[in-house]
Amino acid sequence: AVLVRWPLPPDATWSEFRSSAVSAAGEFSFDGVAAGTYRAAVIGPEQWFHQDEPGVVASWFTSADDITIAEGKTTAIRLEARKP
Repeated sequence: AVLVRWPLPPDATWSEFRSSAVSAAGEFSFDGVAAGTYRAAVIGPEQWFHQDEPGVVASWFTSADDITIAEGKTTAIRLEARKP
């Protein structure tokens, strides 16, 4: 699972992304995320392989819903894996 602040800055680098392994039960968490608007996506190994190709990373989040995280709050999100 990958989380990124949204809208995605044009000069975004990997330092702006947070990733988390997903357990066999489908659970994951992102700790210490600042308040703001984000988008998240499930990225499979085949998709991850193409991460350096132009426009690929942005395409992962284009159809995702916005997630608003409030200061000092915990937000639960549910992600569904889709075929590319």
